[in-house]
Amino acid sequence: MELSAHEHAGFGPQVIFGMDTQAVCTLSIGPGLEAMGLQPGEIVGKDLYSLYSDPAAVRAIERAAAGETFGAQDVVRGRLLWTRYQPLHDKDGVLQGSIGVSTDVTDYGRARDELVRFKALADDSQDLIAITDEGSVATYLNPRASALDIPVASMHLWENLGEVCEAATISEIRATVERGDRWTGELRLGLPREAMIVHAQFFRLFDFNDGRNLGTAFIAQDVTQLRAADEALKATNADLKQFQSLVETSGDFIAIAGLDGAVRYVNPAGRQLVGFSEDADVTSTQIRDYLTPEGIERSEQVEQPAVVAHGHWQGVSTLRTASGDPIPVEIASFLMHDSETDEPFALATVQRDITERLAAVKAHEDFITLVAHELRTPLTSVKGYVEIALESIEDESDPASATGHLHVVARNVARMERLVEQILRIAGERSPLAEERKGEDLVRLVEQSVESARPAVAIAGLRIDFVTAPPMTVTLDDEFAEVVDNLIANAVKYTPPGGQVEVALSREDDTAVLSVADSGPGIPPEERDRIFEKFFRGERFLALNVPGLGLGLFITRAIVRRHGGEITVEERCGGGARFVVRLPMAHPEMTAPAH
Repeated sequence: MELSAHEHAGFGPQVIFGMDTQAVCTLSIGPGLEAMGLQPGEIVGKDLYSLYSDPAAVRAIERAAAGETFGAQDVVRGRLLWTRYQPLHDKDGVLQGSIGVSTDVTDYGRARDELVRFKALADDSQDLIAITDEGSVATYLNPRASALDIPVASMHLWENLGEVCEAATISEIRATVERGDRWTGELRLGLPREAMIVHAQFFRLFDFNDGRNLGTAFIAQDVTQLRAADEALKATNADLKQFQSLVETSGDFIAIAGLDGAVRYVNPAGRQLVGFSEDADVTSTQIRDYLTPEGIERSEQVEQPAVVAHGHWQGVSTLRTASGDPIPVEIASFLMHDSETDEPFALATVQRDITERLAAVKAHEDFITLVAHELRTPLTSVKGYVEIALESIEDESDPASATGHLHVVARNVARMERLVEQILRIAGERSPLAEERKGEDLVRLVEQSVESARPAVAIAGLRIDFVTAPPMTVTLDDEFAEVVDNLIANAVKYTPPGGQVEVALSREDDTAVLSVADSGPGIPPEERDRIFEKFFRGERFLALNVPGLGLGLFITRAIVRRHGGEITVEERCGGGARFVVRLPMAHPEMTAPAH
């Protein structure tokens, strides 16, 4: 290491000393002696070898005594010295000794060590670090910054940062730094390889001795992934707030329980439904605490095995209030899975109180039963008279007499049809379900009938499936709901436990086709030939005493015929009966329902 005169400037005090060719000191002066604990001239006449214990220093003395010109670093009495050796000759050129000028660089050495450590730290840092000179031209860029092609090396800092950042922001930073202040904040860098968000600091570097401007430092931490995580967290929190708001304001019973059955959460409506206070500690309860004995049995034998096997379950059961009263509910339960491991960690359930719905269905059924009971006697009388008349016609050989009987039959059939019209009008005015579905398109009407039937179907241990086509417009009035209700009720009636009711709606050209099938015993061939074929062909024949062909289906046929349609019955593949209703559509093209 060699120091020029310029490089000596700013270092510690110096010592000038001389020696002869035997390395005996001949001169010792300078302010640097004090730092070594020596006085001027104190070592004159002494062998310099005796003052040095460092082998490198001893070799330097030997080289100087031999007349060599060089520079060397050595340690004398705890001080780090840089010495320049110059030989002395007489006028004849004979070597007389050597003179040395030693500069105390102890503090410089420490500073240099600190600089080396800083550079090692900066080189290894994952932060972006850059240092410029007083002209804002980069003199150092750590490897992390170099790898990103940040355009500051050998270029003007402010001008080039303006190319990858907003110019207004860089102008603000530059003004702050030139005032001698520190700027801290986030920057978005549009770098050649990637866009990056950094948390940056810009500040001036000053000489501690004289305050000279040494340049500008730039240190930035890459927070791109952190900000992306923040945005994802904000979005997740927003979703969670929406979900929480939905759950908290829902009128359904919503609860979450651990896989061990311990309840973790019940929403406000759920608490109110079962009679829990808002501040009650539900975490001390179990799933069983919310169910009736029948509900517990259904949960343990049906619901929980289904959820474990398939991940979800839908059905009906009964909750229990704090006072022990049962509440019929429609249930949708499902497993909750960890988003990372996909392992199930909780069971969620949404349960809807169907007390009012069942009451409406019961009221509707009671009304139909009442009407049927009140009108069964007169209708049976008319039907009996017609049958007698028909039998007499079959036995009558006199055509004139037969014609008279036919007039009697026609009058009674007309009376019967007027009576049915009156029944339908009364039912249409009083039916609680028909009014709710007034004005719906056919798909919506059938869909609501299926949904209304689900609780009763589930309680009966059956399954009901609905296969639908796109919405279609047909000419309907509100009483047509009776057709769908009656056909579904008839299918449920004849389907054994564990069976299936199939409801399907499709289109054949300009005709809407509704089919309702049960998985019951089917139609005896002799009954189908004798009764059903005549009935569904529209013949004027009534057989209220035939199983499966009661008042409900007679009303059904009348409504279908009034809408210009037809109804037939056929055997269902695999067993059971299928009733098929065909209705002309109001328009050839299917249209979306108006809502």
